[in-house]
Amino acid sequence: MKCESCQSEDATIHISSIFHVATNPQELHLCQECAQVNQAAETFLNPSPEPLPVAADRTVMSLSAEAEEKIRSVNDKLVELDPILQSFCEHRGYTLQRVSKLLPSRRAREHGEIGRYLDLTTDAKFVDILKSGFHPEMPWSLYARAALMWPGRVLTVNVFRGLPFSELAGVLDNGLERGFSILCPMSREDILAKGEVPHGRPAFP
Repeated sequence: MKCESCQSEDATIHISSIFHVATNPQELHLCQECAQVNQAAETFLNPSPEPLPVAADRTVMSLSAEAEEKIRSVNDKLVELDPILQSFCEHRGYTLQRVSKLLPSRRAREHGEIGRYLDLTTDAKFVDILKSGFHPEMPWSLYARAALMWPGRVLTVNVFRGLPFSELAGVLDNGLERGFSILCPMSREDILAKGEVPHGRPAFP
């Protein structure tokens, strides 16, 4: 069985999330790396900026139809940026992924001994998304990350922070290329020296 996220590695982590309103558990089948990414991306469950280790199970909230519609309103707008992201991925040999099923986000990923990622995520709090849904001034950030699964370090650099959605289409292409140029020279030694350890504070903000 292949990982549902990257579709390239074998799925070794199997997560069942039981919702109060569901009769059957929601199941995810992920490789170790994508499972850690999935957990770290759910910021309403993980309020700290540091990635969490993969857990065997965790509590997941159930959402009303109204709340799901608010999340959908953000995802529907985010889809408008997919052509820019896909064009970058095709040009640079990256893979476009949707990291989280709940928190609107996109990831451009390069597979290799060093995992290189460009993460586009909203800075809006999850609870605010549930209340208000999409709005043009919703802030977004782009991060360039280089990761080593062993010994488990991630080096993160901010490409841009807190830009309103209304400005993203005009700057995203250049931001992705800038992030790519940041990630290219990063070596294993750079990540070990400057990267952050899960549960620790970032060594390279």
